Amino acid sequence: AKARFLLGSANATDAAFSGNVEFVVELSGPRPRIGIDAFVGPKSAFREILEPYQRGVTPEDDDEDWLLQDLLRDISAIPMKGFVTGGGGDHAIRLTSEAPLPAKPGITTTLELLTRPGEAQAVVAGHPVDLNFDSLAIAEVTPFVAVSCRDASGNGAQTVVLTQLVNDPE
Repeated sequence: AKARFLLGSANATDAAFSGNVEFVVELSGPRPRIGIDAFVGPKSAFREILEPYQRGVTPEDDDEDWLLQDLLRDISAIPMKGFVTGGGGDHAIRLTSEAPLPAKPGITTTLELLTRPGEAQAVVAGHPVDLNFDSLAIAEVTPFVAVSCRDASGNGAQTVVLTQLVNDPE
């Protein structure tokens, strides 16, 4: 019987496709020479250069990062709607949610339209979203909203959520 495996460093990332030189080598051959036992089994010469993985202690700082990431996931799960009004070159979006945003002590959350960076608005934790984004050109009407969370120590995390637009212009 034949065995085969792939060995390499290629990743499905922008860097891998646009800048890095990535290699993947396919090895194939008879199972006694290329199979798992032959390659990394107890009697394999290759096994001698392998080192056992020892999971280290997670630094405490990671707890804060995970708290922010978990909060972003919770916020992203809350459906939001953007009600579009106006016409011509002057549109507005009223961004709302039916459910309140999770409240975490010491963390501030802001929302901003992806097309209007730098114009973030703070939301009140424990309350539903109710924000107005005014004076929008038609090209700035978007369902994509950047959500940012920041703790008192200055640690931050951000993601983009897709909202449902109501009365979206053609």
